[in-house]
Amino acid sequence: MNLSFGRTFLTGVAVATLLSVAAIPAHAASLRMAWAQDATGLDPHKQTAFSSLRLLELIYEPLVRLDAELSVVPAVADSWEFTGEGKVLTFKLNPNAKFSDGAA
Repeated sequence: MNLSFGRTFLTGVAVATLLSVAAIPAHAASLRMAWAQDATGLDPHKQTAFSSLRLLELIYEPLVRLDAELSVVPAVADSWEFTGEGKVLTFKLNPNAKFSDGAA
């Protein structure tokens, strides 16, 4: 009687474990975030509200960024140079950079 109960119990535990693993979704379809204020737009050139700017930082990869010492370091741009008496700034992009849809 004890042996039968033990087998039944262990079988139940194994089945419950397998079913709980099967219930875990492989990938989430969306990400929901709490935000204190609605963004006023998604054009990074026109936004001044902090809520919009913070959201845009999470969406767009910049050409350059600031490191811990507040020095400008590459992000999508591999390098950059000023020419024309400092009036022209030319960026050389990372050749492996792609848009989110895979386009180069």
